[in-house]
This record gives sequence, structure tokens and C-alpha cells, in this order.
Amino acid sequence: MNYKNKEEVKDDVYFYKRILGYEESIKKITSSKNAFIIIVDSEKKEFTIASKKTKISITPEEDNIQSIILECYYTKKPHIIKNIQRSFLYNSDIDNLINSNSLNDVSVIPILDNLNHIVAIIWVATKKTNHKKFEEKDIKNIDRISLLIKNSIVSNSDNKNILKKNN
Repeated sequence: MNYKNKEEVKDDVYFYKRILGYEESIKKITSSKNAFIIIVDSEKKEFTIASKKTKISITPEEDNIQSIILECYYTKKPHIIKNIQRSFLYNSDIDNLINSNSLNDVSVIPILDNLNHIVAIIWVATKKTNHKKFEEKDIKNIDRISLLIKNSIVSNSDNKNILKKNN
């Protein structure tokens, strides 16, 4: 990230602190202790896993690479995959954000802006050692918090666009 002034740095730090707070909230309101918010940058063709600051390239749809995260990105629809190792969509190189062989269920929920562009994906997983399963209330709770995440991402993006125009 190339910053032009201290305000941009402060804004970015504040933005990531909010996103990390939302990740913690998701862990508290669901059956999972594994949750990540993946920020989507369609211009740069990459995902950023907020709490890890790890970047993943978005492969073109025509490359036919199977992945739960990519499927969510391209379809803009949530996916709940039970017993993930048996899923034809599962790609451990992309979908296993906690580097664990004990993943059981994974849920990915897209966050769309007002123009129906995907701005983030919420990734939540349970491990085989955790006997809790995703429930309907988990999805409803994630859906509620996704509105806050969307507003944070959209306002952060709007602020950056304003700064670009003014410089």
C-alpha cells in the first residue's frame, strides 16, 4: 500500500481494526471459533484476508479452478459446505484458511455493495473436533453483521476515492 500522508495510514489502520473487531464478533455469535473476513479488490484481482494481511489472487472464472471461495465470488451466493473434504469444490490451497486437516464445515457469505459488486466474503468454519454445526441462527447473525462490514468497506472505499480526487 502506497500512502501519501499520515491521514491515509490512520484511516487504513482504523479500517483494519474495525474489520478485526467484526471477525471477533462473528466468532462470538456463531458456533465457530474460526472466522475471517476476506476483502475483495476486483481491480487488482485479489483477496486480502484481513486479520492475516495475506493476499490471494483471484483466478479467472474460465480457468475452471474449483474453490468454495471462488464459487462464492463468482456466483455472489452464500455456500454452506458440510464435511468439506468430500466436496468437489474444496481446494485446500485456497479454501483452508486455518491450515488444518480437521476442517469440517465451511460457510462463505458474500457481501455486496449497493451496485451488487462483491466487496468481501465472510469465511466461517467448524473443525471436526468441534461438535457444533452451523445453524440457521448462525447465518442470520452473520447476515446482520455483514451490513456493518459492508458499510465499513464502502465508506473506506469512498474515502479513498475522495482522497485520490483531491491529490
